[in-house]
Amino acid sequence: MTNQSQFDRVLAHITEHPDLSSKDISSATRIAPCVVFSLLTPMVRKNLVSRHKVGGIYRYRAVKQEAEPVNLNAMFNSLLRSAREGRV
Repeated sequence: MTNQSQFDRVLAHITEHPDLSSKDISSATRIAPCVVFSLLTPMVRKNLVSRHKVGGIYRYRAVKQEAEPVNLNAMFNSLLRSAREGRV
């Protein structure tokens, strides 16, 4: 199994089940605890996951990513240009 697919599995599990410990994530995803921990560190650094301490145990939660705004004017102009070019 590739490291990227493990990364995606861990991130998806945290998104679906917030406030889990790394041990909980490891058990649920069946990925070794040391691998889960090594994946969580870059997730926290990239601001994909937040880490907070509850009762002496770190728990993880996915950080909501804001979608980039869509430039509707540019999209419309691009579609209009494509339609005009297709009429030849």
